[in-house]
Amino acid sequence: MDRFLELIRIALGTQKEFCTPPSAEEWTELYALANRHGIGGILFVALMSIPKSQMPPSEISADWFTLANKMKEDNNRRAEQVKHVTRIFKKHGFRSVILKGQSLSQYFPQPELRHSSDIDVWLEGKKEDIIAYISSVRKPDTILYHHCDFNVVKGTSIEVHFTPSFFANPFANMRFQKWAKENGNRLFSNCDNIEDGFNQTDARFDIPYLLTHLFRHVIDEELELKPVIDYFFVLRSTHLSDADKRGHMCTLRQFGIDGFAAGVMYILHDILGLDDEYLLCEPDKRQGLALMRELFKPEQDRGCLAKGKSKENHIRRFIKRQTNMLRFLPFYPCEILWTPYWMIKIFILLRRNK
Repeated sequence: MDRFLELIRIALGTQKEFCTPPSAEEWTELYALANRHGIGGILFVALMSIPKSQMPPSEISADWFTLANKMKEDNNRRAEQVKHVTRIFKKHGFRSVILKGQSLSQYFPQPELRHSSDIDVWLEGKKEDIIAYISSVRKPDTILYHHCDFNVVKGTSIEVHFTPSFFANPFANMRFQKWAKENGNRLFSNCDNIEDGFNQTDARFDIPYLLTHLFRHVIDEELELKPVIDYFFVLRSTHLSDADKRGHMCTLRQFGIDGFAAGVMYILHDILGLDDEYLLCEPDKRQGLALMRELFKPEQDRGCLAKGKSKENHIRRFIKRQTNMLRFLPFYPCEILWTPYWMIKIFILLRRNK
């Protein structure tokens, strides 16, 4: 794993080269890990900066080059799809903003190498009006609290968001939804000036929101490397004053994830090499190491909680999730203790919308 972290730091520009050149077998494993974590394109950047003596064998270099070219083509196609989706919703009276995905291209030095698998679009309007329009085009596969499926573009999954995210803790959720509405009013207005493009988020919104998204991965599914690296680029491309940082931490404290933020800062700083000046707060090593265990837990333990990947029935999956979350009870007690209530609520919602 140390080799893999070295490769990531080289790609991010926080390390110049490997301490010692990887062997051919190690390069094979590094390529496999890069693809497994969905960051093969981002790590391809490392191959353009390391010395020739440390380059992978020619066959791996060729495979990686092919992967990078395919990713560029996929991203070009995805950008056109995002523009199309924006136009369609605007035509039918819905202002929109793209969450994550193509919106994050503004922070990356080489955005064409970031893997983007689906489209997350946040629509302005009442939930029932959005669902009514989507259902008139195609019946959604699932309708959840914060989004529904709208798979009308061949080969690309679309999630239409009524709100960007949520918390199981109803008090934190109430504060988050108020914050999201205030930011939505600002972001949706930018859609009026778009003729042939798409509406992006901005750092003021993304810095709290993407941490919320990371937090949901830890609680609901699994923490992955790709959104962590996304957050690295967001912070490194944004020059925040001390007042800005205090403001963001105040917001995160209202959501109950300021400690989580400190754990993420540990990964970004101590593991990935992000400079002190870009950190939101002091890193928390204890929480950071707990998150690192989630990022690099054994492969056989991954995928059991992710949506659509479990073949177990609802009750067994529910029990497995609760057991998994108990590990985080010392860190996020309010969210963990409210989660069973939230999951039952969502289960009833899914049954009602079938």
